[in-house]
Amino acid sequence: MAQRSTAPKPKCPVEVRILPMDLSDFDNCDSIEDVQRRFFCEDLPSGEDGRYLYRTRGLQAKRGAAVLFQCEGRIIATAILNGSERFKKPTKDGYEGCLNFDKKSIKIFDPIDAAAMRKIWPTFKQFSQVRQKLRPTGYPEFERQLRGVRSPKTPLSVQEVERYHAELELQVARARRDPQARRKRLASASKKPQSVTALTTVFDRNPDVIAEVIERAAGVCEKCGEPAPFLRRKDGSPYLEVHHKVTLANGGEDSVENAIAICPNCHRKLHYG
Repeated sequence: MAQRSTAPKPKCPVEVRILPMDLSDFDNCDSIEDVQRRFFCEDLPSGEDGRYLYRTRGLQAKRGAAVLFQCEGRIIATAILNGSERFKKPTKDGYEGCLNFDKKSIKIFDPIDAAAMRKIWPTFKQFSQVRQKLRPTGYPEFERQLRGVRSPKTPLSVQEVERYHAELELQVARARRDPQARRKRLASASKKPQSVTALTTVFDRNPDVIAEVIERAAGVCEKCGEPAPFLRRKDGSPYLEVHHKVTLANGGEDSVENAIAICPNCHRKLHYG
């Protein structure tokens, strides 16, 4: 006799609603991928209470509703509604209210078209500007059909960012003590760092790159050719800073070839001069 599965059944949300959006609603977004990456993975989870500001119409939905975000005739993201607020008067930018979403529930995925929606919800006809309501019982199947699901990372606190930089400094020190192991790792290391969402976006930098560039400079600024301006108090090593020629924010590689060790004065001049 076959045993019954003990795996818990997926829960249905209290309701499922579609929220239509337009590309024109988002600054500097020219495609669905831009909206997914910049708004749903960066702006919405890093903002206060997962706030989604609207200018004209909000969404009359229950707390706990699963919201499907519609853009360019496809569903591109989902999130669970925590509540909504109508402002007493519009903001200076013309926003009349906001929806608050559970930041941990935000998901993006390969866009879902109308044909795929009809397979899950047969009564669904087509996308429109109507804030459509769908049967909650279809939501578990909707989630099972999703492909390429991604969730935004939880933003780092200021304390976590400080701990990250302290840990990076320790890793750099270890990398400098073992040049052979460092260069072996560099030979197969990825040159594209992962981004980490914080109060600003920081990059998970390779300590071996920093160590190798510092060693290459041998205490002399690779920009002005002058010796490092002072020695580090903790270990007596010449103080130089590693600068990326093409910045990581602009797609530059986290590689020895794309980095130079320079004095603080030259570093500031490169950024602000």
